[in-house]
Amino acid sequence: MVFAYVHHTGRLGALAAVACETDFVAKTEDFQKLGRELALLAAAGQPKGIEEFLLQESAREPGRKIAELISEVVSKLGENIRVLDIKIVKV
Repeated sequence: MVFAYVHHTGRLGALAAVACETDFVAKTEDFQKLGRELALLAAAGQPKGIEEFLLQESAREPGRKIAELISEVVSKLGENIRVLDIKIVKV
């Protein structure tokens, strides 16, 4: 699924393509919330790639890496979740 975030100024946005194994998990509130959060964090950190993004510290939870936030949801849902791509758009 692709999740989007647009900053309130309308001058910065981000897309995060996030995959899981089943439609059932994709429809859960936990997965949807994670996807929205990943798009927001991509906009906040503006990483150059997925590896940098996963190692980035969460802007909302200082001291925690984004990979840790994903692992937490994976443990809760019992299904693999991967960030396939991120794109940052600035105008």
